[in-house]
Amino acid sequence: MLAITNLTKSFGGRPLFEEASLVVNRGERVGLIGRNGHGKSTLLRMISHQDTPDDGSIALEKDTKVGILEQYFEFKGQTTLKEAESALPLLEGAYRETFKAERILEGLGFDEKLRESPPKQLSGGFQIRLNLCKLLLSEPDLLLLDEPTNYLDIVSVRWLENFLLGWTGAAIVVSHDRTFIDKVSTHIALIYRRDIRKTTGTTEKLYERIAEEEAIHEKTRLNQQKEIDRQEAFIRTYRSKARQASRVQSRVKALERTDRIEKLESEEELQFDFAYQEFNPKWILHTKSLGFGYDEHPLFSDLTVSLGAKDRIAIIGQNGKGKSTLLSVLYGALAAQTGSAEVHSAASVGYLGQSNIERLHPDKTVEQVLLEVEKNSNRTRARTIAGCMLFSGESAEKEIKVLSGGEKTRVHLGRIIARPTNLLFLDEPTNHLDFYASQALLEALARYPGAVVLVTHDEEFLRKIASRLIVFKRGSARLFEGGYEDFLRREGWEEEGNTPLPSASNEYSQQSTLGKKELRKLKANINQEKSDALKPLKKTLEKTEKAIEDHELAIKEEEAELLEITVSGFNDRAAELSRSISKRKGAIEELFETLESVTAELEEKEKSFQQKLQELESL
Repeated sequence: MLAITNLTKSFGGRPLFEEASLVVNRGERVGLIGRNGHGKSTLLRMISHQDTPDDGSIALEKDTKVGILEQYFEFKGQTTLKEAESALPLLEGAYRETFKAERILEGLGFDEKLRESPPKQLSGGFQIRLNLCKLLLSEPDLLLLDEPTNYLDIVSVRWLENFLLGWTGAAIVVSHDRTFIDKVSTHIALIYRRDIRKTTGTTEKLYERIAEEEAIHEKTRLNQQKEIDRQEAFIRTYRSKARQASRVQSRVKALERTDRIEKLESEEELQFDFAYQEFNPKWILHTKSLGFGYDEHPLFSDLTVSLGAKDRIAIIGQNGKGKSTLLSVLYGALAAQTGSAEVHSAASVGYLGQSNIERLHPDKTVEQVLLEVEKNSNRTRARTIAGCMLFSGESAEKEIKVLSGGEKTRVHLGRIIARPTNLLFLDEPTNHLDFYASQALLEALARYPGAVVLVTHDEEFLRKIASRLIVFKRGSARLFEGGYEDFLRREGWEEEGNTPLPSASNEYSQQSTLGKKELRKLKANINQEKSDALKPLKKTLEKTEKAIEDHELAIKEEEAELLEITVSGFNDRAAELSRSISKRKGAIEELFETLESVTAELEEKEKSFQQKLQELESL
């Protein structure tokens, strides 16, 4: 459907792509990841003909309809529902399937009141959701989504996941949300070293594969350099000896012809930790009968929560229900209307929210706003922190007004880590961060020994950080004692139209009266089925891994022989070895594809059998 060949593109004098290629076939959903500023959005714009490459080609199959999520608004419908319906294709007899518009709007979080509201009166976030709804309704052959989850809440993100899993066309989806991208994608593509790397499987598998390939590259480079050093030592030793002149000259020419393997540039990585200030009291934050609302419409009331020194609590729910407001009240930026919220007097607090990010002085530099954090701060420390946040060298002199949303977020994270804290308030911290920065933040929070209050729709953060929840449901907020998986299992989201996850599937639900003997027999049967199903897959994996190892070992030996032969001047054998090495590398590429495909199938089957066994355990 889509073939990108030898794509070259620069922006502002900086190369984004150099002879990059990518193929997207019908039915593939490609998750596109990479660092901010490395060309993800530019690539989508080129595919949709909103931008052009400097060189190379972007070819689409004839009559392919491309749809991209727009960030500008041009609404003509009297109501949001009418505006959405305008995107529906006309069927025979000028008929439109208007029920689809209502279903998708509902899935994206538009209640009846919002569906009947004029679209121009919607908030910016809901206007983008409306554009997303219209795009999905237009049913393009190739769907291009650039960070679609940034303006969604957790319920609508989960709805979009399920919608995309049923998408029959092709799609390219850019997202920093690892759970989302892994769930909806059949393939992952990474913009890396000005190229595009695509493979089946998850983001983790792609990174593992790249790490393996780069380790092989470096090992091969070192082996080559070792051989070059040996030849150069020979040349230095025998250059002055007339008897060895021809051999010396032969080796000099061979070294001149050698295609030297370059050392790969090190990629800048965002790595940091939140500085921690020791805190000994038992509680760090406490609320009692807390309440707040606007215009006689309470957002939450009678909320009592006590947070320990190492507790992590996440605030979850649909957008517009009061999550950020509650965080502001807990932090102290807003005064409680009823009850109280108290942060311990010994607490040292860090706060990250859209309001204080936007309050960064636009005319000051990154270095200057970092110097403001503490009285005793100095330029060296400010530069060190700027470097941690990927503002090294001259980039620390950038003014805030020229920074992107993700860069501003990194600056404010730098302000937080500039001084020790023991309590963090974070409001949708991953919005505008790229995939790498989101992962760095997740890892830093996992290592942080202090207390965390977090608003997020990122399910990976919820699963790995939060041990308790404040849940906005049914028009109120309440404390849930348990993690996110506990919540999904015990309650779930009514907005998804589902009840809490059942303890057993229909296959076994009628067997709840079975005795232990019958259950043991069923388990034995399932385990046997599992063994029969997984055995050939495991055997294929072993054979594939062994084949890769054999090829890699052979390549190493052939490259060493090639270098020796090149020096000696046996050109026929050198050509034969070059062809063999090239063929083996192609075989390794195919074997990696097989490895990833079989691994994915194995994991899926293991998960299926494990679920069956768990269902039996619950009977």
